[in-house]
Amino acid sequence: MLSLSGHTAHHLLTITILLTGFVSPLVNAQHSDIWLVLDGNQTAVSPIDLETLSPAKVDWASGNLLFTGDFDDIGQGPTATDDPGFQSEPGTFNAGAILNFRAVEALQFWNGTAWGNTVADQERIQIVDALSSITSINTAGIISPEGAIDQIAGDGSVHQHVDFSIDNAAGSGAIASGAYRIELELYLTDGVGGPIVHSTSQPVSLVFNYQLTASEFASAINQLTQPQGVNVPIPGIMLFFFAGLLAIIAGFSRSFNPRDKELS
Repeated sequence: MLSLSGHTAHHLLTITILLTGFVSPLVNAQHSDIWLVLDGNQTAVSPIDLETLSPAKVDWASGNLLFTGDFDDIGQGPTATDDPGFQSEPGTFNAGAILNFRAVEALQFWNGTAWGNTVADQERIQIVDALSSITSINTAGIISPEGAIDQIAGDGSVHQHVDFSIDNAAGSGAIASGAYRIELELYLTDGVGGPIVHSTSQPVSLVFNYQLTASEFASAINQLTQPQGVNVPIPGIMLFFFAGLLAIIAGFSRSFNPRDKELS
């Protein structure tokens, strides 16, 4: 029987939890904030939630990391939400820099059967940024695509939410039930509207639920992350994470002290 020291067992348990998270289904519908990191000088999005260690979903067609929200937020009303938010750990960025977003694709809509760029009746998503400027995204394109999210705190971290909402551009108030998808890029500038200090991230997909049941919304997400009849590859960003875990495991193996084990 092999017995490991408490220290070694703790680290192996941590690795096991991380690996379990990656092989679990990527269709959890609850929202997760977008965690930001740096890849050299490029703004990047972490493939795992740095608070819960759960993996982000992945849009197989684009390779984008995918995050969700629900347009029935108790705090924001029946047609709005402030999820997902944006976070980073202390020391990630320079204090005082401005985190910004840029909307880059027209609105996509899930009608219960398929994703497409046709909505029922002029639905659009609007984003209100930290300066109360409005970005409007519809199936024809984007109006005022860029906005400010927040200023980086003194410890180099950020944790902020902006308001997302859905309405009907015709003003009739009628909004079709379904899932709505947009894409954002993220970047940092030296002050509001200043020069870019950390270059633009790869796009991320944001998918919002409007009046679908949990199972109906899961079907919409599944069609993006695990479409029927398609062999979904593991994205490169996930492979890098796996490689890091394997390196940690190899390090533990090399440093393992035979005196830590007892044979019986």
